[in-house]
Amino acid sequence: MKLRLEDKRQAINLRIEGKSHSEIRSIIPNLSKSTLSNWLKNVKLTEEQEKRLKDNIQKITFSA
Repeated sequence: MKLRLEDKRQAINLRIEGKSHSEIRSIIPNLSKSTLSNWLKNVKLTEEQEKRLKDNIQKITFSA
């Protein structure tokens, strides 16, 4: 199994910046949802970041 420590660091930094899982997966190639979820499970978002992500979900839901 290939170690992806640099990818993990990058994913955590992107999440701290407030990026969504989809945005992170578009930046880091060949990254499974489960791996990303596991890496980010302890990363806490600010209220502003949470609001941004929730707003994005609502935009997608209402435009569908």
